[in-house]
Amino acid sequence: MFKWLGRLKWYWKALLGLILVLGAVSVFMFVFMVQKDAEHFESDSYVRTSGSSASTVVVYFSRNGHTQALARALARTFDADLVEIKACDYPLNLLGFMHAASSARNHDRCEISPDVVDLSSYDTVFLGAPIWLRWPAAPLWSFVEKNDFTGKKVTLFATMNHIYKQEAVDAFKKSVEERGGEFQEFIYLKRGRIFSQLGREEFLGAIGTLVENELKE
Repeated sequence: MFKWLGRLKWYWKALLGLILVLGAVSVFMFVFMVQKDAEHFESDSYVRTSGSSASTVVVYFSRNGHTQALARALARTFDADLVEIKACDYPLNLLGFMHAASSARNHDRCEISPDVVDLSSYDTVFLGAPIWLRWPAAPLWSFVEKNDFTGKKVTLFATMNHIYKQEAVDAFKKSVEERGGEFQEFIYLKRGRIFSQLGREEFLGAIGTLVENELKE
């Protein structure tokens, strides 16, 4: 009897220890993710200097700077106008991190600036955002739903940690086409999972390769 009780007590201690270890690991992973999320990726700025009117525009939302780097590279390559969508609901802190996750989970829409852009002078429109929980980020959906893409060739581009849902791309394509656009393709760049992401030079190199391939098509 006492021997059995002693074993039971040992099992409970072992289980409690395991729970504490798993809890500590979970807290560490969460803190690491939040800190990683708060880092801003810096890239070379872009200002269009050509005197002629652009036939292409790159419109993007970027929270951490990764999608901004890709957007700038695309604009530089295609001599395009560049328009950044801003959304104040997603600052680079814990609150912004949690709000971004919530928006992605619920497929929310949000306040953006600018919300409407005159696209009438462009033939081609690139629309970009990070992937949040396998879907393009909320600000880009808000932009699409408020703008007219009649007669425009539209390409979606994104940066992501790991994967996306084809269902999300199909829904985005439908939304663009409902507003008169001709959806071309979805191009993307994977940064890697949170604990094994590409370094700065690797990421910039991957951008260069992606943009070069896009230029050839």
